[in-house]
Amino acid sequence: MDVISEINEKYSALEAEIDRRLEKIKTEENKLERLQEQRSHKSSIQTTKALSYEESILRNTNLLKSLDIAKARLRSRSTFSPVEQILEKAIENYKRDLETSQQLSSRFKQVKIYETSPVTDSAKGVGGQE
Repeated sequence: MDVISEINEKYSALEAEIDRRLEKIKTEENKLERLQEQRSHKSSIQTTKALSYEESILRNTNLLKSLDIAKARLRSRSTFSPVEQILEKAIENYKRDLETSQQLSSRFKQVKIYETSPVTDSAKGVGGQE
């Protein structure tokens, strides 16, 4: 009987050790699942922040307006401020970027129109030579 009770105690101790290890593994798995959910939630939020071209132009023009308003407020408070120069440079940069983006947009539209236009006579001439 003593041998059987010793074997039972030995295996019950092993079973308790396995249960503790399984609990640790389960808690680690739960932590990993929570982290993955947080990451997927953050990535879904970040993907929704992407603006279309038109939305970004609207945002930039609104930003230019707010910069002009801030510049006017600063001008009324003081006669000279280095902040005004910084704002002027920022406005110039935004205007330049806005112009270049509009030029790129018009060029992109022209390329789309060119690609969708019917076949030209030069392409027909190549086929006629055969």
